[in-house]
Amino acid sequence: MDSEYSERLNECIADHRGPGLGTFLWDLGRYTYRCLIVLDQIGRISHGRSELEHTGSDMGLHIRITADSADIEDYLGGSRDNSVPFAEFRSAVERLWVGVYRGIEADPPERAFRPDLPVGQADLLRWEEATGRRHPYRGRIEGIPAAGPE
Repeated sequence: MDSEYSERLNECIADHRGPGLGTFLWDLGRYTYRCLIVLDQIGRISHGRSELEHTGSDMGLHIRITADSADIEDYLGGSRDNSVPFAEFRSAVERLWVGVYRGIEADPPERAFRPDLPVGQADLLRWEEATGRRHPYRGRIEGIPAAGPE
């Protein structure tokens, strides 16, 4: 990850440096595909299609997401345990996605899957192919268009 991208990522999580959430966002921000997974979980909770979702990070965190909150558990020691309101969690992840999408497109990594597309859109297609369904954020947020790419 280059320093310019790291700076963009820091800007996206600047308001969320408290225990747990900032660490989770930093880790999540390294991967557009994982951002899409968490946005899907948020979408399912928001639209009442799920009451409980679980996610985690490579940095020893487990996150339990409900319509009320995102409860963060630090399974490496407890110092980053935290609970944030669902609306704050959703807003933070949405803001992160936009920053990650913009940042990664400025200096895209080499990749094998659909190198003709922007990274975020290639990962969106890959996610939709893997799940067999349309992403719930289609047309609702920058970088996830209502239609296309094909």
